Amino acid sequence: MPDSPQIPSLSINTSEKVLFNILYEIALAHGGSFFDTVVESISKNLNVRYVLIGEYFRDTYKIRAKSLWTGESLVKEYEYSIAHTPCEHVLFNEEIKIYPKDIQTKFPKDVDLVEWELESYIGIPLFNDKKMVIGHLAVLDTKPIENIELIQTVLKVCSSRLESELNRAITDELVKRREIENSIKTQELAESVSLLEATIESTADGLLIADGNGKMVRFNKQFVKMWKMPVEMAYSKNEAVGLNFVLSQLTDPDQFISKVGELYSDPTAVSFDVLHFKDGRVFERYSQPQKVDDKIVGRVWSFRDVTKRVKMEEELRQSESMFRNLFEESPIGIVISNYSSFVLNHVNNKFSRMLQYSFEELKNMTAFDITHPEDMNKHIKSFQEIDTQNNSESNFEKRYITKNGEVIWGHVSASAVRDKKGNLQYRVLMIQDITEKKKILLNLETKAKELKEKNQELQRYIDSNMQLENFAYIASHDLREPLLTIIGLVEILKDNYAKQLDKDAFDFLQFIEQCAKNMDLLINDLLTYSLVDTQAHTVTTFNMKELLQKVVNGLQKTIGTQKANIHFTNIPQNFIANETKMLQLFQNLIANAIKFQQPDTSPVIQISAIDKGNYWQFSVSDNGIGIASEHCNKIFLLFKKLHSKNQYEGTGIGLATCKKIVEQHGGKIWLESELGKGTTFYFTICK
Repeated sequence: MPDSPQIPSLSINTSEKVLFNILYEIALAHGGSFFDTVVESISKNLNVRYVLIGEYFRDTYKIRAKSLWTGESLVKEYEYSIAHTPCEHVLFNEEIKIYPKDIQTKFPKDVDLVEWELESYIGIPLFNDKKMVIGHLAVLDTKPIENIELIQTVLKVCSSRLESELNRAITDELVKRREIENSIKTQELAESVSLLEATIESTADGLLIADGNGKMVRFNKQFVKMWKMPVEMAYSKNEAVGLNFVLSQLTDPDQFISKVGELYSDPTAVSFDVLHFKDGRVFERYSQPQKVDDKIVGRVWSFRDVTKRVKMEEELRQSESMFRNLFEESPIGIVISNYSSFVLNHVNNKFSRMLQYSFEELKNMTAFDITHPEDMNKHIKSFQEIDTQNNSESNFEKRYITKNGEVIWGHVSASAVRDKKGNLQYRVLMIQDITEKKKILLNLETKAKELKEKNQELQRYIDSNMQLENFAYIASHDLREPLLTIIGLVEILKDNYAKQLDKDAFDFLQFIEQCAKNMDLLINDLLTYSLVDTQAHTVTTFNMKELLQKVVNGLQKTIGTQKANIHFTNIPQNFIANETKMLQLFQNLIANAIKFQQPDTSPVIQISAIDKGNYWQFSVSDNGIGIASEHCNKIFLLFKKLHSKNQYEGTGIGLATCKKIVEQHGGKIWLESELGKGTTFYFTICK
C-alpha cells in the first residue's frame, strides 16, 4: 500500500482531504489485500489505534476478523464472541454506535477491552442486499475519540463499498480526483482530465462521465465495447438514440431509468446495483458524484461485466444444492464428524430415521452413545487402520442401538477427509441398514442346517434304495435259475412219466408249471424295473414315429388277436431321450390299453403329443374298462393290481416302471379316467 499522507491533526478544514486519502488508497487495493488496505488506511489517516472489519456468524454468535489493524501490524486470525460487547449493540440495533470514552466502564465483561487498554469505540453495521446484518466496521482507540463527525462519515462511506461484497476497486477516475480537487485553475484541471482519460481507457470497467444535467461528457472504449454500441452511435450528438439502444438490451429498462432519475434528484447519492441483459449478461453498476473543489459538477458511472462470476456463483449454488440434496435424501445413512472427536457433527435424514433420533438429538451425541458396547472397539480400530496405514477406507459391520433400545445392524464404509497437507480432518461413515439381511442370513443358516440334515436323511434313503435295487437285481437272477429248473423238471415228468401218473397228479404238475411260469414272469418284471435305475441313462436323438412303429410291430400278434386300432397324432420325428426306455414306456402303456378292454369291444387307442415349449406332453387314450377315481393315485405303486389274475394277467410292475422312466426324463405321469368309459394316460418329457 502506498504511504499515507502525513496528517498532523484532524480538523474541520482537512476532513475532506482525509476522506479522499482513504478512498484513494482503497481504490488502489484489489484481490486479497483489499480488507488489509481498508483497515490500515483508516487507522493511519484518522490517527486511531485499532480498525476492524469483522464478519458476523449467527450460528456461533461470533465475529471473525476479515482484517484487523493494531496500529503496527495486520492480524488475520482473530475471533471473539459478541456477547456483552459494544459490537453486540451495533449488530442488533442495526445502527452506528459511538462510545467516545470510558468504554470499559460501559462493558465490564468485555475482556478484550481491558487487554487492549481501550477507551473509545465507534462501530457501524454492514448489510447485504437483503438488508440483513453480515458484519461490522469498527474504530477503537486507547484514548478518547475526537473528530467523531469525520469518523462517522468515513465509516459510512467505507461501509457502502464493503457492502458491495468488499471486492470492488473505486474507479480510476476517483484516483485522479485527488490531484485535481484543490486546483481551480484551467491548466491544472486539463492536466487532471488528461491523466484521467488515460486511466479511464486502461481500466477493464466501462466508464461514463456525465455533467450535472445527465449529459454525456466522456466515456471510454470499454464502455462502448461492453454495451455493443456502434461507433457512430456512441459519438452521435443525438443521445436519445444511444439511450434507446441501451434500454433495448435490458430486461428491465424501467428500473434503469428510475435509478438514473433517483440519483439525479439527489446529486450527493452513491449507488450500486446490478443490470441484467436479455442475452444473459450481468453488469454491476456503480455511481458516485463528481466533485471539483467540493462542488458537484457531475456524476461518474462505472460498469463491470460480472457475467462469468454470476454464472459461476449460480453453478456453485446449484452444485451445493444438488450435493446437499444427495446428502439429505441418500438411501444410505451418512455421518460426518470431526476427526479429533467422535461427535456427530452432521447426519442425513436416512441415518436419523434408522436410529429414530431427531437431528438436534444426534448433534449432541457421540458414536459411543449409539454403538453397541461390544462393537465400539471395531469402530475405533477401523479409523486407526485409516490413520496408521494411510488407507483410503475401511469396511465393517457393527450394531447400533436406536432411541427405543432396539438393536440394528449396519454395514459401514468408513473413510477420512484430509487437508492438502494430508492431515486428517473429518470422519465420513456411509451406513447401510442390513438388519433384515442379517435376519435372513440367520434364517438361511437355520434352513441350511435343516437342509443338511434332510440331505443326510435322503442320502441314507438313497443308499438304502440302491441296496434294495441291487438286491432286486441279484435276487431276480438267482431266483430265475431254480424256477427254470422246476419248469424243466415238470416238462420232463410230463414227457417221460405221463402214462404212469393219474389225472390228479398230472393236474398238479400242470399247476406247478403254471405257478413257476407266473413266478418267472414276476421276477422278470422285477428285474426290468430294477434295471431302469441301474442301467446307464444315455440320451440320443431318434425318430419317435419309427420307435412307435417298432412298438406296434412288437405287439402285432396281440393287436391282431384283439383287433385293436392304433392312431398317432402330431408325433415329433427328431426326439432326444433314452430310446430303449422310451420303447419300454410306450410298450407298457399300449399293451395295457389293449389288455384292459371291455368284452366284445375292439380296442381304439389314440397316441398324441403337444409341444409345451420346454417339454413334450404325450397322451395315450383308450376306450377300455376305465379306473375308479379312488384308485387313480395308487395305480403307479409297485405290485399294485386292481384285478385278479383270473380277470387280467400281470404282475403290477409295468406302470411303476413307466413312472420311473418318466421321472428319469425330468417329467411326470398322471391319468384321467372314468369307470366303463376308458382311460387317458398323460406324461411329460423334458426337451
